[in-house]
Amino acid sequence: MIFRNNHFQVPSTQDVLVYDAFIPENPKGIVLFIHGFKGFKDWGAWNACSEGWMKEGWAVIKFNFSHNGTGLEETQSFVHPEKFRKNTYSRERMETLVFLDFIRSGEDFPALRKLPLFVVGHSRGAGAAINAASHPSVKGISTWAGISKYNRWGEEQRQRWEIMGSMEIINQRTGESLPLDVDLLQDYQRNKNILRIKTNVQRLQKPMLIIHGTADEAVSWEEALKLKKWNALAHLHLVEGANHVFGASHPWNSEELPHTMKGVAEKTIRFFENVILPKFP
Repeated sequence: MIFRNNHFQVPSTQDVLVYDAFIPENPKGIVLFIHGFKGFKDWGAWNACSEGWMKEGWAVIKFNFSHNGTGLEETQSFVHPEKFRKNTYSRERMETLVFLDFIRSGEDFPALRKLPLFVVGHSRGAGAAINAASHPSVKGISTWAGISKYNRWGEEQRQRWEIMGSMEIINQRTGESLPLDVDLLQDYQRNKNILRIKTNVQRLQKPMLIIHGTADEAVSWEEALKLKKWNALAHLHLVEGANHVFGASHPWNSEELPHTMKGVAEKTIRFFENVILPKFP
């Protein structure tokens, strides 16, 4: 069964996470999918990917961060720039952790309460996945075109950002100019010991699969090499010629995945299946 646009109230806040759940009969495990920067749960082929995993016997849940700019009903449009501008890395980490608690509580889906749970993060969502992997329910993670660091600003840009108090981010897909307050920078500076991706990858004691395209135009494949360097036990899979979204685009009107993403999705789910089988090294 597929449950679309359910609402989850983040404890002790007014924030709401809108999420989808793809639940097969007798699921073998759970995949939590985390979107990236300027992304959202319904982008491109994410639904087709989720349905494909469901057909393989996996429960799949994906959600929108509360401050990704989309709305409760308008889940594919940036209708709340005032929230987008106030988003922070700490907020994304916290929301991922409390959502994992919510899944484990069995509040909405009791059948999922004790199943093996894995996290997939795309692009900046990989940072949230890595930083939430310490959650006791997480059995393993996979990064898709994942970033290796949050601090992606040059000194001149950082200084200008601090002076102006905000900067404009262009959404290349829509041409929209989206404001981003200095809160994001300040949050990282205050909490970098918790948020630093390098440190969290080095500490990771769970199976990790790193997937990256060699033609990624947004996040260089060299960042995948860094993730691998920091965790010798991680598995690295480079996809020759693949771009940042593995051949998908938005909107995606086909039930079939693009060839490249289909291979990535299959690689990921086979990896997770091996984790829950005794043969995993």
